[in-house]
Amino acid sequence: AAIGKLARPREIALALGLVEETSGLAAACRQAEAGVLTPTALATTCMSVGGGRGQWRILGGIGRVDRWVDVRPAALDRLWAAARQAFDVVVVDVGFCLEVDDSPGAWGRQRNAAAVSALSEADHLVAVGDDSGLGAARLLAAWPIVEERSGALATTLVRNRSTGRGGDWRSAVRLTLPAHPIVDVPDDPRAMRASWRRGRSLGEAARRSRARRAMGAIASSAVSG
Repeated sequence: AAIGKLARPREIALALGLVEETSGLAAACRQAEAGVLTPTALATTCMSVGGGRGQWRILGGIGRVDRWVDVRPAALDRLWAAARQAFDVVVVDVGFCLEVDDSPGAWGRQRNAAAVSALSEADHLVAVGDDSGLGAARLLAAWPIVEERSGALATTLVRNRSTGRGGDWRSAVRLTLPAHPIVDVPDDPRAMRASWRRGRSLGEAARRSRARRAMGAIASSAVSG
């Protein structure tokens, strides 16, 4: 999210060696519908990024409207089950759109399938808001639908690109969401640029980054909790 402020998502994907010609998510869903998606097959479908302890296996998403129909809820349910068996930790970026579209037609039925399905299967939710008054307002405005989808799911709230100021942000969010911890990810553009230029994770390009340490703490909390 933070690095996205410095580069467009497509550029980040290209820097990491991820291409859009083939959607790993769509390919895995096709295997699931055919009944051949095993944990081993899923690991093979994923692309590897990074190395050593910082290696990730990534399934690229779908970037075109005409691919929504390739990602159906039943296939996604089987995909999450295979992912649990294949990997120690699974992270799904569902973006911001969780509403169920009641409009008729295949596009309306499928466009939010991945987001809604992933949230229903999650063990921990990390909700990210920008460090601004508008960011807090958007987070709070979206929360009713998030809560409807996630129920009693363990949740961590993240104030992204935090400058260390802005007590009003915390006050506003805590007033509405007092039960969830808030973690600041510091604004660290120098480290983000280093990662972007090298096409590497923060752990590889900027190990001492304050943002990396904060993200590490969030990850540890999510995995242990």
